[in-house]
Amino acid sequence: LSESSEAKVMEEIRRFLPGSSKAPRRIGQAAGTLDVVVEKEAVCIEGYWIARGPKEIDAQRLLADFCVTESARRNLRKILRCVSGGKVVRPPILLEGPTGAGKTSLVKFVAAMTGHDCVRINNHEHTDLQEYIGQHVYDHGVLKFEEGPLVKACRAGAWVVLDELNLAPSEVLEGINRLLDDNREIHIAETNTTV
Repeated sequence: LSESSEAKVMEEIRRFLPGSSKAPRRIGQAAGTLDVVVEKEAVCIEGYWIARGPKEIDAQRLLADFCVTESARRNLRKILRCVSGGKVVRPPILLEGPTGAGKTSLVKFVAAMTGHDCVRINNHEHTDLQEYIGQHVYDHGVLKFEEGPLVKACRAGAWVVLDELNLAPSEVLEGINRLLDDNREIHIAETNTTV
């Protein structure tokens, strides 16, 4: 959304959503901090509630390491709006922008602030589907299937960042398509299993 449209939409959200006008307590008092509330089941960042993951959260350390500029806050709120709303399964989120703009850093920050693991998988023009899914390897003379980072992350319920996805070959995109659509599953042909 453009900034003017975003302001109008946010005004409507605050008007109609229960609890959206309640200001959470602020952790830290310095200018450039974020409004954060860490509770047992959820974490509220800048007014957006996100289901809490299984990891410990060190909010003070994370906030101390995060530089809050106005553009970072604006982009952070856009990501928070996409992932907020409880334990419902959210559709995949596509973040576009120039290299080095902080997209991956923002996602990793939100994941850490909400107690979720975040796995980053980098793509390039030679990325192979085996780098995502896994491959057969020899282990002490025995051939076995070793799962790749995408399968491990799916099993663990971790957040996944598919970085530079535009560089991945079409075979890779076709191979992970079922994970990104409504099925939310990935088939491992080598073991004939679905995760």
